[in-house]
Amino acid sequence: MSKRFNSQHEIDTFLKEPRLAMLIYSGSRPAPTGVPVWFDWDGKMVRIFTSRTSPKVRQLTKNPNISVLVTNRVGEPEGW
Repeated sequence: MSKRFNSQHEIDTFLKEPRLAMLIYSGSRPAPTGVPVWFDWDGKMVRIFTSRTSPKVRQLTKNPNISVLVTNRVGEPEGW
């Protein structure tokens, strides 16, 4: 069973809870790279926690186009 978000408040509440996200970016490989990351949502921007010298930061400096997939908790209804 899926859960539909009906308001910006519901989306903000979902994103402000501690969750993992998948950061998906183009790297040196032909296929996109996805890595799990912790993040913070301030209501307008997602901030990713990582080291300044990490491989993902080096790749994002070259190509800042990314996707972020936020995960559900086990047993939690999916949100679409």
